[in-house]
Amino acid sequence: MNKQLSDILTIHHQALNVFPYWTDDLIDLWETSIIGLFKDIQQGLPNKEFYKKLKKLSALLNDGHTMIFLPDEIKKNLTYAPLTLTVIENELVIYSAHKDFTSYLFEPIKKINTLTVNEFLNKITNHYWKHNINISLTMAQKNFSFIFNTSLFLIEFKNGKKMTFPFLPNQMNDSSNYTEKFNNYLTLTEHEAISIYQVSNKIIINLKHFMSDEMVAIFYKYIPEYLACEEIIFDLRNNSGGNSGYGNEITQAFFNSTFETEKISTQAIEGGYIASAIILNTDNYNSKNETDPELIKMNQMLHHQYLTSHIETNHYKKYEGLLKNKSVKILQNDQTYSAAENFIINFSNADRATLIGSNTAGSTGQPALFKLKTGGCFVVTAKKVETPNGLAHHNIGIKPDIFIHDTLVDNRQRQDNTLIYALKN
Repeated sequence: MNKQLSDILTIHHQALNVFPYWTDDLIDLWETSIIGLFKDIQQGLPNKEFYKKLKKLSALLNDGHTMIFLPDEIKKNLTYAPLTLTVIENELVIYSAHKDFTSYLFEPIKKINTLTVNEFLNKITNHYWKHNINISLTMAQKNFSFIFNTSLFLIEFKNGKKMTFPFLPNQMNDSSNYTEKFNNYLTLTEHEAISIYQVSNKIIINLKHFMSDEMVAIFYKYIPEYLACEEIIFDLRNNSGGNSGYGNEITQAFFNSTFETEKISTQAIEGGYIASAIILNTDNYNSKNETDPELIKMNQMLHHQYLTSHIETNHYKKYEGLLKNKSVKILQNDQTYSAAENFIINFSNADRATLIGSNTAGSTGQPALFKLKTGGCFVVTAKKVETPNGLAHHNIGIKPDIFIHDTLVDNRQRQDNTLIYALKN
């Protein structure tokens, strides 16, 4: 019990002082939930149930980088679904599956383990990120057995078919084949983070994540091929993010000098201001009517809503301008996430690329990780991020210049209309 109580205090304190998106209403909801969790702990709470409640608590902040990581003692007993799920055209479908179940791909689902699709998805987003269903499904992929306390999915499809999907002892590997999307191509390189292909007079660079320190060197190895082509197409769909610095190094090739990356805002707390605000806030005082800038600052700081801001820039001399005149397209979707969104902002802020697809995930911001005494971790967004020109994208996403949405028919036929459009136009 003591470790659980300590963890709640850690989560409450760090979230209040680090999270940059507080509102009065959200703080009220947060504190009510914290009090409820204290009561649950005092009545006795097994660690597994404690972590389910922690996940629901972190999900209240509705942020793509705020979450709970499970302790090893829970993870060691998990099993894993032999499929991945996604929502396309408002239908929940199996996106990929173990070879024994591929005949069920992209068939609309009616129920999972007696839960309607809405009930199932609500349970997922209530443990992860309410704004983005598909990112929540991706985050939950490793934890389905934990969230639903099950070792299988019994799925009923809208076409009347039913199938049992027993969970596996190990996570399913990604067996997708990117090059099936186009014909007559030349493979320049294939790496777990970056693959580069030439199709006719265009170069396609599939950036799968930004978590490899090798990807920058691999990218710059093919400068002669880029210079000889008509256009570069970056495919960042389903890119899970990572280290935005790698993306910034790649970006420099397209800019002659220093470029702006993001406007960041973080909480600022000063004891003197908070003390003054406490004195100020008597029963007869209404801070919402305040007009004096200094008093407004005091009140915002007291309620964890005073932020200081600056614009960040980057410059890598050795890479500058190598591709300064090269035309760029970027493919994106609702699972283009985190550092991948930072990469896109680099280009969109300067109108340096044409963005094609759908809105990105809607979450960037340096996460802070706090270890918990019960073995898990609390991760919380530490900075509010906007485009350098002040355009918000948190829980909105970066809008494309040209909207192209996934369809079930196209996925069944393995037809990639977003990539086809980019190659033809």
